Amino acid sequence: MKTNDMVTPGQAISISSNSGRSIGNPRDHTHVEFSFYKGVDADGEEIFETRIPTIDDIPLLKKLGLI
Repeated sequence: MKTNDMVTPGQAISISSNSGRSIGNPRDHTHVEFSFYKGVDADGEEIFETRIPTIDDIPLLKKLGLI
């Protein structure tokens, strides 16, 4: 996987590990960042908003099979 790659529900995206630099969580873990589709700008380019999911996003994430 590379930055900005699209993923599909059920697709493996990482192998969990610990670089030794994680702070506050000494266990193996994977950092995941979500980008939410916001539409198209005036030039026809797709707009995505990177943010931490909120409780309001849970139904969508479940529907997509991400949680």
